[in-house]
Amino acid sequence: MQTLRSLARRCRAHAAWFLAAAAVSLAVGWWSAEARLADALDAQVDVVGSVTLDSVPLTAGEFVLERADGVRLSCPIANGRFALPQVAAGEWRPGLRGADVPPLYHRMEPTTMSAATRELRFGLKGSAALRDHAESLLRLSKLER
Repeated sequence: MQTLRSLARRCRAHAAWFLAAAAVSLAVGWWSAEARLADALDAQVDVVGSVTLDSVPLTAGEFVLERADGVRLSCPIANGRFALPQVAAGEWRPGLRGADVPPLYHRMEPTTMSAATRELRFGLKGSAALRDHAESLLRLSKLER
């Protein structure tokens, strides 16, 4: 009987140490994960890039970034270049606006901005090139019939 009692006391002591170590591990792990998440959310990216229209730098326009939550940032495009400093890392939908920019490019597919984002390059096709491409696709579809 004495052996069972001493064994039970030792088990309780070990269990208490194990639970204390587990609690400390969880607290440190949670704090570390929270710090990494805060760093990721606070990350800022300087977005720079170039825009050409039919291989010629776009002389004037506007570069736009929109986030799913409605936040919208923009900057001017001059001589085919733009720079938008201090953009929060994450998913953004780029867009290009200007007198010569076809509506197709006003709102593009979402892209993720991160510290690895160095430069965005947009090689746009003008309305005439898009129209020629659509007409050639139409001719091809008629030939296949």
